[in-house]
Amino acid sequence: MSKKDSDSTPEKGPSSVVISTPVVQNKPGQDSIQQQPEVILIQAPKFKHPARTISSIVTSFAIFIFLISFFNFSSSTGYGAFTHLEFGFQSCCFLFNVAFILEIVYYSKLIEYNKTYGLDTTWPVLNQLLVLALAGIGSLIFITNFV
Repeated sequence: MSKKDSDSTPEKGPSSVVISTPVVQNKPGQDSIQQQPEVILIQAPKFKHPARTISSIVTSFAIFIFLISFFNFSSSTGYGAFTHLEFGFQSCCFLFNVAFILEIVYYSKLIEYNKTYGLDTTWPVLNQLLVLALAGIGSLIFITNFV
């Protein structure tokens, strides 16, 4: 075993810390000090990442642009109405893809966090796979229809 192997620390952080304090126990005929472990649980910090907030804002903005362009199209006539509708669809699709990418970042950081603190990663992995599929479909729709 090399010095590098022995110096490396595991990536998984402790969920609790054991602190030993000496406790004097007097038994007849013996004076001994025994170590009795005392367990102190340390709660993991709550996971927060700005990608989730930004993703929600981008999604809301995409829906807002879509609704404005749709109602503008339905209330007006002519070629300009189609131009506004097309712009609304393109912007909405692009912004949804940006939101999907932000969600992928969020779930990758959540998976890292869960591995660090020894939590379950099943649902974040499944959600990340779903968002990856949606981002792929959204990118395919955007590239084939609007570029």
